[in-house]
Amino acid sequence: DCSDGAPVGLGWTYKENDATCIELYEKNRGTCRTKFELKLSKKERRKKLKYIGMSSQEIAAAEKQAAEVRHQRVKEMTKQMNAQKSEKMLKETCSSGERSPTFLG
Repeated sequence: DCSDGAPVGLGWTYKENDATCIELYEKNRGTCRTKFELKLSKKERRKKLKYIGMSSQEIAAAEKQAAEVRHQRVKEMTKQMNAQKSEKMLKETCSSGERSPTFLG
């Protein structure tokens, strides 16, 4: 989840290493990081994106696009919640024996 700034993702390129004994790896790998430790701040993401060669303008464009996507998501979630509330109220009204509301177009 990227709540602020430009999102980052993993690519398909990798660096091949020599084979490692799984027991040795498990013994030396240390503890797993928590979700909090894995989360990058906006500043850290910018730094990593600059390191791989993205310009400040490209990062700013990605941040703007991510903000627009987040805004659209919130807008759609609000719309769905309002529709669900309206549907629930309509069902409650109909099941209580009251007359169904008439909608004039």
